[in-house]
Amino acid sequence: MQPRTTARVSLTALLGTPVTDAQGHLRGRLKDIAVATGPDAGKVAGLVLKTRTGLCIVPSQEVMETPAGTLELRTAGALVPLKDEGNYLYLAQDLVDRQIIDIHGRKVVRVNDVDLEWMGCGAAHLLRVAEVEVGLRGAFRRVFKGLLPRAALESISRKIATSAIPWQFVDVIEVDPARRVKLRIEYERLAEMHPSDLAELPEERSDAILEEMEPEERHDVEELLEFDENSAAGCMTTDFVRLGIQATVAHAVHALRNFDGDPESVTEIYLLDEKRVLRGAVSLSRLVIAQPDTRLAVLAEPRVHSCPADLSQNDLAELFDKYNLHALPVIDAQGRMVGVVQADQVISFLREKL
Repeated sequence: MQPRTTARVSLTALLGTPVTDAQGHLRGRLKDIAVATGPDAGKVAGLVLKTRTGLCIVPSQEVMETPAGTLELRTAGALVPLKDEGNYLYLAQDLVDRQIIDIHGRKVVRVNDVDLEWMGCGAAHLLRVAEVEVGLRGAFRRVFKGLLPRAALESISRKIATSAIPWQFVDVIEVDPARRVKLRIEYERLAEMHPSDLAELPEERSDAILEEMEPEERHDVEELLEFDENSAAGCMTTDFVRLGIQATVAHAVHALRNFDGDPESVTEIYLLDEKRVLRGAVSLSRLVIAQPDTRLAVLAEPRVHSCPADLSQNDLAELFDKYNLHALPVIDAQGRMVGVVQADQVISFLREKL
């Protein structure tokens, strides 16, 4: 299976991810990521898994990302018991939540998350550390993981301005009893790198984080908090292309070009009325062969499959299987369209049940 090319992924998003073998059998869940120190500082040396028999570690080159967002072992014998290795830095254990100080001992910021990057594909599909998140985005991910739908958490976090320190400035670190990380960079240079405010965020309470967010994103989060994580709404994304029922093909093309979400996730454009009620959907295949001034309502399929927000994930999976769906709109109790479940999310749910 060829992995999906992903530019960035956060440590928060990866932690807890199921890891399967090539046959789809669950072998464990990601507990931490081991990073080398010394000459190979910053290189991801291995992934720590929590298994039925205890903690194991697997070399990073033996793990690949699947299209469903899970992790898959390349070879069955890659897992070995984790020993007390002193030459690794464990990102979740040793870095997240620690205070960063500069070379003169002055407190700078706290580490809220770590951004990693998948490099290449196939045999060269490796994971490396990219940046240390010290701003609102990382704090938001950590506070609301488990409270918001997974896909929505990622889509909303992408809209929050990032404040991060490139890994090369923290590749040689010292960990002291006060749980601080020492940077090999002076505070003045750090300030030049980050013209944005570098103050320590307030305590990571959900209300404090919400206060720091833009009104539109805050409203989305407050709405999503009402949904059960184990429901259809719990695995939907709020990033989808929507237009009014009077829109034309030209409007649709403009909306697609300005779409902030993952363009590969778009299979349809949804037509909503003024009350956000779903009135139809237009597939991209119909869109590309139509004239620019054609109204989307003419091209739309009026009978669109949808599901209630509180539908169980088991029933959701049955719908995808029954109708061979690529995506499914989610409707709230007021009849408004609030998101879309992608097939990848359903596959991920089914893998977690294995």
